[in-house]
Amino acid sequence: MGNGIAIAEYRREQRQQRTTPAKKIIAHALRWEFQEAVQIARYNKVLDELEFALDRYYFALDTVEEGMRGRFYSPYMKPAFNQPPSPREMRIFRKNLKECEKFIADIFLDAVDKHDGKTIIRLAHAVWFFGDKRRGQLPHADRERALLVGLKSKLASSGEKYTIKDIAKFLFLEGLKDSWSKDAQADGFSKLRRKCKALGVPIEPSRKTKQR
Repeated sequence: MGNGIAIAEYRREQRQQRTTPAKKIIAHALRWEFQEAVQIARYNKVLDELEFALDRYYFALDTVEEGMRGRFYSPYMKPAFNQPPSPREMRIFRKNLKECEKFIADIFLDAVDKHDGKTIIRLAHAVWFFGDKRRGQLPHADRERALLVGLKSKLASSGEKYTIKDIAKFLFLEGLKDSWSKDAQADGFSKLRRKCKALGVPIEPSRKTKQR
């Protein structure tokens, strides 16, 4: 009987100590490590340097290809609202793609020149890793937290201020339709408020709250 209680207690402690992806995202976001937080939210891991280089390349490639189809690219899903990129924006997208292509080509050629087979194999593994993770193929991604971390970074750099409604609309326009559902509006976006608080996303008080 005593052994059974001890085992149950041990298992309970192990569950409490287990670090979930959500906890990792929150920990990085609170330390202002936005890049790592978004990577965990999207891929459930922090990318190494070669994976990060390919992540940038595939994002740049998908952005250009979607732009040529008259759409902005979203790594999560099709946004609810979309406009064709302007000619200036397309030039910026293509320039970014060229830079990413050169960076990866330089890594590969440097490895060839140095007979560095390990780097070439690592690059191949990184390519395989992204084989089922492009164009919104992220079934296990924590899309909401990834977008909230990105928004936190944007607000910190721009000085903009968002109310909870602004944040919910932002998520809705990125394709998360439940963020603007009737139920979410009815309870004052309480679930979203909790996630924002956990991640340290600042929420500007609404006009009604200020007037009180």
